[in-house]
Amino acid sequence: MQPDNEKAVYGFAAWLTASALLFIFFTWALGFITPDFYFPHVYWSVGGPAVLAVTLICYLLRVPLIGLASTQDIDDWRTVTDHHAKVIQETECLPAIGDIPIHEVTRRLYG
Repeated sequence: MQPDNEKAVYGFAAWLTASALLFIFFTWALGFITPDFYFPHVYWSVGGPAVLAVTLICYLLRVPLIGLASTQDIDDWRTVTDHHAKVIQETECLPAIGDIPIHEVTRRLYG
């Protein structure tokens, strides 16, 4: 499958831009260039990526932990059923489609 020409051009331009910025970053971080205009202190060549890495790690840890904190306990009744459950009424004909109460499931499975 061939990529669209427009996407290929944009991808190539993005690659060239990223390569140029990486080259400029390394030459600045290693002290090979000292531009006449304002540039941040070389400390930020390590500090900036470190701040970004710590931010990313904190975000990636926070999202699952918030999910775990908002989940009900394993023995909580809300993990089994909720207010949308439709309890089946016993009849002589075919039963309607619905939820079987947990007590009935336990009785049938475990005796």
